[in-house]
Amino acid sequence: IANNRASGGGGITLDSYSDGTQLLSNSIVDNRASHDCGGVCISYSNEGVVRSNSIMRNFAGRNGGGLYFYYSANATVDDNTITQNEATAGFGGGVAFYASGVSDGPTGLIRANTTCDNQAGGDGGGLYLYSSAGYNFASNEVCRNQATGDGGGVLLSASGNTTFSGDTIHDNTSGDIGGGLVLNNSGNATLENVQITGNCSDTGE
Repeated sequence: IANNRASGGGGITLDSYSDGTQLLSNSIVDNRASHDCGGVCISYSNEGVVRSNSIMRNFAGRNGGGLYFYYSANATVDDNTITQNEATAGFGGGVAFYASGVSDGPTGLIRANTTCDNQAGGDGGGLYLYSSAGYNFASNEVCRNQATGDGGGVLLSASGNTTFSGDTIHDNTSGDIGGGLVLNNSGNATLENVQITGNCSDTGE
C-alpha cells in the first residue's frame, strides 16, 4: 500500500462499523493525507487488529502520521515497525488514538512495536493516546521521536487504567514538557520494568 494521496486516510481507511478488520503483514509506505491519517485510518470501528506491518514514511497535514484510531475501541497494535511518519500540524507522529475508549476496561493492546523517528507538530511525537478507559502497553521500543509540543515519545492524556510493562522509551525530544513520557490527567497508571533514558525537553521538564 504505497504512494497514495487523499484528503484523509492517505493509504487505507476503515470507516463506520468495519469491526474486527485485521491488517496483517502489509507494507504501508509513502502515503500522504492533507488532513488526518497519513498511512492508516480506522474510525468508528472496534476490535481492529494491526499486526506485523511496516508503516513508514507516511505524512498527515494534521493528526496521525502513521496510524490513527478515531472512536474505535479494543484495538490490538502488535509487532509493527512504525517509523519516519509525520503529523505536521497536529498530534501523533507515529500513532494516535483519539476518544477510542470503553467504560469497563482497557481499550487497546499496544505490544512489541518499534515506534521510532516519527515527528509531530503538536503533542506525542511517537504516540498520542487520548481519552479512553486505558491501554495495555507492553514490550515496545519508542525512540528518537520528536514533538514540537508535549511528549516526545508518548503522551497519555485523559485516560485511566493503563499499564506500561517492559517498554523502552529512549532518545526522544519535545519542545515543551516530557521528552520521553507525559501522563496528563490519567489515573491508575502502572509502570513496571520500564526503561526511560536519554530523552530531553526544551523546558527541562
